[in-house]
Amino acid sequence: PYGLHKKQKLDAFIPAKTDSSRSVVVLIHGGSWKKGDKLMLRSIQRMLLKNGVSSININYRLMNKKVKLGQQQQDIAASLQTADSLFKNSFSGKYILLGESAGAHLALMYGYRNNQQVQKIISLSGPTNLSDKAYISSFKSLLAIPIINKLTSSRYKKGGDLPDAYKACSPLYNISNVRTLMVQGGADFYVNKRHAYLLDSALEQRNIQ
Repeated sequence: PYGLHKKQKLDAFIPAKTDSSRSVVVLIHGGSWKKGDKLMLRSIQRMLLKNGVSSININYRLMNKKVKLGQQQQDIAASLQTADSLFKNSFSGKYILLGESAGAHLALMYGYRNNQQVQKIISLSGPTNLSDKAYISSFKSLLAIPIINKLTSSRYKKGGDLPDAYKACSPLYNISNVRTLMVQGGADFYVNKRHAYLLDSALEQRNIQ
């Protein structure tokens, strides 16, 4: 446990022989911010262990009336505090965040806002621009808008003016100097490849590789 809530738990996988020059990988599961579990990324965690990489795989509080993006970001911070005590001086001192889907969004947001703590971010199909007009105006957004409204504490209705919170909660508008790798499926129904292209272009303009 890294907190008192039942969801505030993490699994730490530590190889018998550790390399202090390596970063610890933090795995953050997806599930539209409102569902999912760390078991979803267990196979990746096992692969990392097999290759001598330490990792933590976290659960976080799922979105509801009281839990929004801010609380989920707090959970990542709290899990890293626990990881600091677990690994102490046995690693490089910075983390690699690896998230999938909504977990990738959380990883990007946290990593860009805490670049002194994060070395790299790996995004597996992560939403990067919640305010993308091309997406918001498409039929696919009918399912997403109620979820994004909850996440950002907004009341947007299709056809109205986009809330500032949509932009403020988008990784695209929070970029800082953190190396970022994006893995994106070209036929992904929920997260269009446009999200990856937009962030890639913005990172390239800032010469962040």
